[in-house]
Amino acid sequence: MENTAAFLFAIVLIQIVLLGTLATILAMAFVCVCHAMAIVLSPAAVSHGVFVMKKPISVR
Repeated sequence: MENTAAFLFAIVLIQIVLLGTLATILAMAFVCVCHAMAIVLSPAAVSHGVFVMKKPISVR
């Protein structure tokens, strides 16, 4: 009976570790994707910001 309990505990522990690893990998992937999108979009955002900044000045 004790062996069964230890076996179940080991299975639960392994599942928790695997889920934690999976969650960590997913979080890192999410951060990498967001970072890559920020890098790709930053020139467009900067040029858009410059355009928005120049427009009111040119209107005056």
